[in-house]
This record gives sequence, structure tokens and C-alpha cells, in this order.
Amino acid sequence: SMAGLAGVGDLMLTCSSSLSRNFTVGKKLASGMTLEEISGGTNAVAEGVATAKSVRMLAGKLGVEMPICDAVYRCLYEGKAPREALAELQARPLGAEGGLVAGE
Repeated sequence: SMAGLAGVGDLMLTCSSSLSRNFTVGKKLASGMTLEEISGGTNAVAEGVATAKSVRMLAGKLGVEMPICDAVYRCLYEGKAPREALAELQARPLGAEGGLVAGE
């Protein structure tokens, strides 16, 4: 589970190490490479690439708003610049998230 040592260790590695395939894909996207360019240069599979597509499809089917996942999808599959996606996320108005109300 995420709460266990393996889950926390995986999260830390994914966020900070070039040994992580997901981290490597993200870093290359941030440098301006496209998913096609990244995929063409390696045989390794980054689980997050396919997961981003699955999460977006499921969120759409269920009518769940997932702005961060949507931004990741747009960067991977629609060529959205990561800086632009980040700026759009940061410009979103504060609101309720997970049952919490902003400002409380």
C-alpha cells in the first residue's frame, strides 16, 4: 500500500531519481521533448504514461474533475508545454477539494 515503506519509497524514487522511468519521462518532457521523441529513444516503459490516459478516460466517464491528471495527460498526449500547464493549474481559483473548503 502507499502507506507502507515500499509505497513511500516508490513515491520518493519517482519524484527524485533518474533511475525512475516516470521521473525520466517527466524531466525530458520539461526539457521540451515530445512523448514520441522520448519513446523513440528507449525500450523502457514508464507506467505513468499509460496510467495518465486511463485515469483521464475513467475521470471523464465518472464525471470527476481531476485537473492535475488532466494537465499531465495534455502534456503527454496533446503537446501542452509543462510550464503552460503548471501556470494554468496555479491560476485556478481556490475551492473545495476533497471535502475541505479553502480558507478554513
